[in-house]
Amino acid sequence: MASGPYVPEEQTADWTSQGLRDFFRDAGFRVATYKVSQHLERDLPADRLFFDPGTWKVFGFQYKTLYHNGEDRWPLDEDQHRNLTAFP
Repeated sequence: MASGPYVPEEQTADWTSQGLRDFFRDAGFRVATYKVSQHLERDLPADRLFFDPGTWKVFGFQYKTLYHNGEDRWPLDEDQHRNLTAFP
């Protein structure tokens, strides 16, 4: 990976998820964040799940590593794209 502003996917996912969780908590929700295992991710295309027990709302984020090869890009293979678009 090129030097510069690029950080590992896991670190980016942790920072972003913490920020999202804190935002919703500051707004009065009791949001909990869960890491999705790679095994479960085959059926649930997300890296992190967010859940508020007061509203029963659940949403997830799929994080991608930013790659640089002349330009910034996020590679997404056919299986990943199919899984993401097929999930209700």
